[in-house]
Amino acid sequence: MMDCKRALCEAEGDFDKAVEILRVSGQAKATKRGAERSATNGLVASVDGALLQLGAETDFVAKNPAFQALAADAVQAVAASRAESIEAANAAVLPSGQTVQEAVDELAAKIGEKLEVSAAAYFDGQTAVYLHRRASDLPPQVGVLVEYEGS
Repeated sequence: MMDCKRALCEAEGDFDKAVEILRVSGQAKATKRGAERSATNGLVASVDGALLQLGAETDFVAKNPAFQALAADAVQAVAASRAESIEAANAAVLPSGQTVQEAVDELAAKIGEKLEVSAAAYFDGQTAVYLHRRASDLPPQVGVLVEYEGS
């Protein structure tokens, strides 16, 4: 609340300008958090030969519907772009027009935790996937994607 008040005062009552001030300060805080913290929790998502690990600082964030929606959209983008690395996954374009990296950074600023694409893989052939839940109330946090030949 105090950040909002300060932003409104700085923007001299202009709501749009205050929102931009808050967005910029949120990105600065997220960048600082990125250097100090690790994103060892989160979730793993898979679709059509793609596997994506979206990391967060706490497992609580993995329950967040916005985080889960981002992971679902991001793994779709990874599959569509056939991204085989973290760098390629971050550069994949979401339906909104944002890159995965931009969307991750935006959500990190909103949630207040370090978020990152921790791993990404894509296989072109026949695949099998295993996603493991560490707790029944959390989404999968461990995943394996295997490409194989034959039946």
